[in-house]
Amino acid sequence: MYCTQLDVERRIDPVHLAELADDNSDGVTDAAIIEAAITDADATIDTYLSSRYQTPLNNPPALVRKLSIDLAIAALFNRRREAASPTQESRAKLALELLTEISRGEVLLPALDNTAVKKTASSTTFDHEKKFSKHHLAGF
Repeated sequence: MYCTQLDVERRIDPVHLAELADDNSDGVTDAAIIEAAITDADATIDTYLSSRYQTPLNNPPALVRKLSIDLAIAALFNRRREAASPTQESRAKLALELLTEISRGEVLLPALDNTAVKKTASSTTFDHEKKFSKHHLAGF
């Protein structure tokens, strides 16, 4: 996981978090609900990053943790079909925009270890013989 429940709890008001992640109405946030939101956020991040990096990232940079927190909070709001605050909506939108830029190679993450290396395209074809030469097409 790119962030923790504690990271999410530090970013959002505890009362509001309990409203978003308390299905049994005991006033306590359900850890499984927050974990599911984080898992969804991380899956989104991995989907974007997989075009450039091996995912999941080991030792991800702090930026990835921040993106995970922002997307997890958005997932909690979406789960309740509740409108997020303008700040939370803006953070989620910016997170997706940044992930798009990273996937396009416009923004690069620092490679912290050998598992977060840029993937490069390669060809598996080494045959350079022409298939349609003058000789092959002589009767046409």
